[in-house]
Amino acid sequence: MKQYTKMKDSGIEWVGEIPEEWQIIGVTKCCNIISGTGFPIQYQGNINNEFPFYKVSDTNLENNTVYMNNCNNTIKKEEIKNLKGKIAPKNSIIFPKIGAVLLKNKRRILTKPSIFDNNMMALVPKRHHEKFLYYFLLVEDFLRIVNPGPVPSLGDSNISLVKVPLLPKIEQNQIAEFLDSQTSKIDLEIEKNEKLVTILQEKKQATINHAVTKGLDDSVPMKDSGIEWIGEIPEEWKIIKLNLLTEKIGDGIHSTPNYVDESEYFFVNGNNLINGKILFFDNTKNISKLEYEKFKLDLHEKTVFLSINGTIGNVALYNNEKIMLGKSACYMNCNDDLDRVFFFYLLKSFCITTYFKLELTGTTIFNLSLESIKKTPIPLPILNKQKQIAEFLDKQTKKFDELISKAKLQIKTLQEYRQSLISSAVTGKIDVREAIA
Repeated sequence: MKQYTKMKDSGIEWVGEIPEEWQIIGVTKCCNIISGTGFPIQYQGNINNEFPFYKVSDTNLENNTVYMNNCNNTIKKEEIKNLKGKIAPKNSIIFPKIGAVLLKNKRRILTKPSIFDNNMMALVPKRHHEKFLYYFLLVEDFLRIVNPGPVPSLGDSNISLVKVPLLPKIEQNQIAEFLDSQTSKIDLEIEKNEKLVTILQEKKQATINHAVTKGLDDSVPMKDSGIEWIGEIPEEWKIIKLNLLTEKIGDGIHSTPNYVDESEYFFVNGNNLINGKILFFDNTKNISKLEYEKFKLDLHEKTVFLSINGTIGNVALYNNEKIMLGKSACYMNCNDDLDRVFFFYLLKSFCITTYFKLELTGTTIFNLSLESIKKTPIPLPILNKQKQIAEFLDKQTKKFDELISKAKLQIKTLQEYRQSLISSAVTGKIDVREAIA
């Protein structure tokens, strides 16, 4: 891509050099700032003088959605006056100003005059094409200027620290037009890869579902399992409750252990069970050897873990990790009639996850009881067939996972290129005027 011939220092570290003809100006000198208002007592229906009323959750749309078009909540003009709210005009750029979503570059352009809650803020362009300013704000990382603390926040004083390039309107329009064209092409490729990931994941799941309930030979005689969500199973298979196929089923401690700063022993819960493995994160707590020995469980090469509180259904195989188990995970020790890897795939299948959903208790935080787990109906072939199915699924899921990883890598690469292209255009690292002409 062609570059500008003469450049100068912008005075902003992350922007670097800009074209010599461009200026850097404070955002408050080229935009009006409108802060949100409190929530109305009652949202109104479809009336002539209504205005859209946006909440932070309304910005949580698809990553590359530019405009705020749809709004479920509206408000009367009289109610706006009661709340002492300010109406943001069409083409204002709104964004959250508090919480984690603030840092996710959820900027949106209003398509009509609107009002929004007090967790949001709007910039009304006075000297900028709204699309150019929108693109610039996508690469302006507010993390540089937010108030520190456990909940990031942005006030009028913070936003005044933002500096933006000022250039002729016609050039702004050209850059916006170029980015509209290029990002739409990139977004199309991202969408194709996202659809591919979805298809591959569905096919992977279907392969697991079929193998653990129908087996590998589609020509064998079938019979009704007697369970609606399992359907037919091979004639030689049985339906057996899980407690008859395990030596022990139990959960972790129901109290908080004594933590230490560093050790080789870890306290894990259901969220540590990821894709068949126990993963330790930066916030995973350590415990002492004494604490570990005090609560040590009978875990061995036939142990399978399952998350049973909050997030339900995460599964992992024990691999000699030195761990203490929390109450949000349970352990199941398979007996000699149940192959552990076959059981692992069963736990990920539709027939078992459906049963778990039916057995859940709780409203906001779901829980799966040990008694329900013990009664889980297991479609069971002979041990030799279990091992064959497990080996088959190991190979097939590996192929699917490799294809999914490639597609996800492509998505990440495209997203990074998209962001880099926007940054290069709005900071003058590339000259797009000739390309548009």
